[in-house]
Amino acid sequence: MLGTYIIWPSRWNIPAHLALGFCVTAYIVPGLMTNVWDLFDERTNDLYFYINLVGATMVVAGLVVGSRIIIFKGLDRSWRRLYSSASIRMASIRRAETVGLMAVIGMMAAYLIMGFIPMFAEDPFAAKQFKNQYFEPYYRAAYLFRGSFSSLLVAIPLLFTIWWIARRPKPLLIAISAVVLITISLARQSSAMGVITFIGLVAARTRLGSRWYLILTAIIFPLGSAGYLLLGLILGVESLTSIYSLDSIADIIASGAPDIYDMLTFLNGFQDLNNFTYGRTFFGGLIPGNYMWNPSVWSITYDNLGSDISEMITGGLRFTTALWGYCNFGWIGVVIVSFLSGLINGSLVRSLKSMPMDQSLMASALVITIYMTLGKQLTEFYFFSIHNIPAMLCSLYIAFGLTNARHRRLIAPPTEQTTL
Repeated sequence: MLGTYIIWPSRWNIPAHLALGFCVTAYIVPGLMTNVWDLFDERTNDLYFYINLVGATMVVAGLVVGSRIIIFKGLDRSWRRLYSSASIRMASIRRAETVGLMAVIGMMAAYLIMGFIPMFAEDPFAAKQFKNQYFEPYYRAAYLFRGSFSSLLVAIPLLFTIWWIARRPKPLLIAISAVVLITISLARQSSAMGVITFIGLVAARTRLGSRWYLILTAIIFPLGSAGYLLLGLILGVESLTSIYSLDSIADIIASGAPDIYDMLTFLNGFQDLNNFTYGRTFFGGLIPGNYMWNPSVWSITYDNLGSDISEMITGGLRFTTALWGYCNFGWIGVVIVSFLSGLINGSLVRSLKSMPMDQSLMASALVITIYMTLGKQLTEFYFFSIHNIPAMLCSLYIAFGLTNARHRRLIAPPTEQTTL
């Protein structure tokens, strides 16, 4: 997850800074400060270790090779247009505000159609995952909710960036409304990611700011992991606090981000069955509904394919790249999937790091947003999801619109203060 630091050790490598905060929460704290390893036998722990050791090595190898070759021809030229043309940036600003406003209205309408808000529902976790009695109401507004939700994730950092440069109230009001609407859906990471990304963009303009930003991510992600506990105590909702072990601060953080525990639990059973998917989970997420080869469904029903997940209060398990490779093709999958993922990411970062980031904050916000949506999905080709499509299309639309960028008239950019 932090491999891009090797090929782009820059204060502008905001995606890696965000990954660092996540790693502190999901890996460093649970792995070094809790007894999670004692809950499983040596065979399971060793398998987990070697899968991720080999996978991480291949990801790094792919990153290094990818940083030296061009896979996505024309990407540099498309991104540079955002820096060289003030008119393109101004058009993207108008589109960002329009998309943000429409998505805010869409989210509000979706909540009205569903008739419930997860944060204030009787069973918040079930409502968050739209399970049990919450599925039917959600299904009525599913496409509106998902489309608006994904669009807001893209728009939030851009709207805050527009406000920061122009100091106009409209983008700020839309951005705050968007954050509130996502927060009450109980999507912890999503509610904070746009704000943290924006802060990273501003902080990256100075070395001192970048250093403080790293400290911020290392603090705010663990706090976010304990978010349900804090919210449950404030609202007096016992179900929000019941998932936490209160033995120590480390245990509280690990309870909110049980990635290692989940993967070890999975491997403990999978190593006896070896129900490899042979690539079927690569594209299973593109089929709506609880399709059995959807990675989020398969990861919790691999030992009983086709079982009913309507009462399972979970959105699936988070795996490392290497573990997804192993689940699909065994050890050869660990090597090939990890290397290809690193190769694609390395080529994308090659283009990203060649951009004049200090030249325009708005253009940098746009290219990083595209990288974190479309680029992330290309890198995670082993986990295609229909839910990612709106965000990818939205980021491209905001940046370039619907017309052919080749026919746009390029003009020399005036100062950032007048053109954003």
